[in-house]
Formats: sequence, C-alpha cells, structure tokens
Amino acid sequence: MYFAGLDIGSTMTKAAVIDEGENILGSVFGPTGAEHRRQANRVISKVLEQAGLGLDEITYIVSTGYGRVNVPFADLQITEISCHARGIHKFFPSARTLSISAVRTRRAFVSRMVRW
Repeated sequence: MYFAGLDIGSTMTKAAVIDEGENILGSVFGPTGAEHRRQANRVISKVLEQAGLGLDEITYIVSTGYGRVNVPFADLQITEISCHARGIHKFFPSARTLSISAVRTRRAFVSRMVRW
C-alpha cells in the first residue's frame, strides 16, 4: 500500500509518498503560486514520478494547508494544526501541548488523539 500527502500552503507546496513501512518514496516542494488546483496536479505528478508509481496505485491521499480544499483527488482534507498535532504525537507520544508560531499563534492539545 502507498500513501500520499500534499500541503498546499499560502507560499510553499509540499508533497510526499510513503509505503506502508513509512519509507519515503518521493518528496517535492516549491512555491505555491495562485492556482492551487493546478499546483496540486503538478506536485502529485512530480512526486509520483519520483516514487515510480501511478495515481491509481495510491491507497489514500490526504491534503492539508491553505489550499487543501483545492486538491480534487484527496480522500481527506485536514487542517494544518491537526497534521502538526498528529506528527508530534507520533514522534513524541508523551507530549500534551503543541505551540506553533506562523502567521498566527496556534495551540493544540494532543493528549487525546483521534484516528481518522
């Protein structure tokens, strides 16, 4: 099984493909630009090419970031704060509070993570 994630941020776009062993098979990043939907199609094509896979081989795709709603092929759209909290919980399971400073300050409590 293969999984893809796209982060369409306000200034940068990132994408990665992993396998079920959480091995990174491909990753790309670059400036977002004004056309989120086209950028999503470009980055998924690039990351799939790196991974040597086709879109039909990806089991599940998650999008996040400012432009997450403009990823038509995503199975799930998640806010960036939820993605941050899940990542912190994976690598630091005893963490209880995550504070991230970006355009605005955010805080999340990660003690009770809900699986999607």
